[in-house]
Amino acid sequence: MNPELGAGIPSLPMILSLDRTLERYVGPVLNLYRNEQGEPYLDLWLDREAGRDQWLLFRVSENQLVRFEDRALTLRAVLASAPEGYGFVRRLNGGEIERVSVLSLAELPEPYIPTAKSYHEPEEGNAGERRQRVLLDGKWTFDGLRQLQMKYEQIYAFLGAFGVLGKNLEPGHFVVNPKLKLEPQLFAAGWNYKVAYDKLTTTLGPDSRVEMAAVQLASPGYIVFNVEPEIASAVRHLAAKIPTQRKALAKKYRAAHALVLELGRSLEVKAVPGQKRGWDLTREDSADLSGLKSSTRKAVKEFAGSLVCISYDYVEERTGSVYVAGELVLTTYRRLLELLSFANGDGPKGELVGIRNLKERDQED
Repeated sequence: MNPELGAGIPSLPMILSLDRTLERYVGPVLNLYRNEQGEPYLDLWLDREAGRDQWLLFRVSENQLVRFEDRALTLRAVLASAPEGYGFVRRLNGGEIERVSVLSLAELPEPYIPTAKSYHEPEEGNAGERRQRVLLDGKWTFDGLRQLQMKYEQIYAFLGAFGVLGKNLEPGHFVVNPKLKLEPQLFAAGWNYKVAYDKLTTTLGPDSRVEMAAVQLASPGYIVFNVEPEIASAVRHLAAKIPTQRKALAKKYRAAHALVLELGRSLEVKAVPGQKRGWDLTREDSADLSGLKSSTRKAVKEFAGSLVCISYDYVEERTGSVYVAGELVLTTYRRLLELLSFANGDGPKGELVGIRNLKERDQED
């Protein structure tokens, strides 16, 4: 017989409606409900005996729910920090409620407590796998949100076009177009950078492109992007990796950036009447620039190698230019630093959900 948990009460003190099932094992084992105010409740299956099931219902915050669904928090951690500290146990017989009780979560017997590795395991094909959330705190302006969106989309576009997610994926795994063409005058001004990343976005198939799906400007709030899961994973991988070797990367970046700038100046074509200034990338092959080109390639390749997810050789092959490849690699790194910087400082704060969990898994491996 199921043990009677908690102190019995006549019925649940709130009206709930089922939002969706979060996890299944033969049948549902974790459901999401919401009350009339829209507040989320998790309903966790505890046990089954003689045809009777026990479920634990407890309220969670939107922040906890977001972090749990994106594997930044375990179910154990969510349960331990539930805002009300108590839950409701329902014993069901054939779907009919036999008993309802209120229970302090601190008194939940150990066998019913989720494990330390109880990260969310969505069903295969679950829409949650195709979402990336960015948690927000503080006061955000429209321009600040637009900048955050742009930086994420540009990093995503680069890694979608050129990213490598480990030994099982070939460089350019997500590239669709057989030949990527970028204009020679790419990096004369900020607008040219946008054009470059827009072109990278076109190399992705419609189902792989990132788009903003929702914004909630509460404190905390969040932005939700619809994503291709493996590309989003590459973004999180880089975002988690950079803080662990920031000094070494900064040194390599400065060396590579100085050479890319020098190469760019060497390729610049002076303006003639009626024409804008630009670059002649065909000059990269001239004898007087061969040494600079070789040094630039070596420095950028060494820098990209430290990021693991990026294959410099493939970027150069696809762009046909050491200069353009260098600009794209280094600019994407700057975008990553900018994306990470909004999580620090005294102003609005944010967190790319999934980084913490990824770090923990890396340490375990």
